[in-house]
Amino acid sequence: MPDSPSKPRVLLFGVNETLLDLTPLKRRISDILIDPSKAELWFATML
Repeated sequence: MPDSPSKPRVLLFGVNETLLDLTPLKRRISDILIDPSKAELWFATML
């Protein structure tokens, strides 16, 4: 009988933009940085 695969002990789920609406944060950072491309870069780096 083949060995059954072991079950993982821990599962991790990312919840940013799934359970949390980060649109207000994106807008505020965009207002502060003025340049939308910089805001997108900041947001991607933050995640």
